[in-house]
Amino acid sequence: MGTTKYNFDVSIPDLLYGMVELSAGYENYTKSGYVSSYGLDLTFPSLHLSKTVKSSDVHLLRGKIEEVLHSWDGKYRRHLASIRQE
Repeated sequence: MGTTKYNFDVSIPDLLYGMVELSAGYENYTKSGYVSSYGLDLTFPSLHLSKTVKSSDVHLLRGKIEEVLHSWDGKYRRHLASIRQE
């Protein structure tokens, strides 16, 4: 059972670029040694956010990652707006 590392070419919103950390992609295995899912860990230290994203299809994983990044972009924009109002 070898380990394959996946590099994901994801679109990081400009506002989050350099602020979000993505782990190397990884595989999860069943007891019998078959790949059950693919995963990647995301961290956004500025807002104390972290998320593990998994999918049984490596190609769908990219879309899930971008959904999380889009959500975090909105949260960060709201955070910046609240700081400006103070």
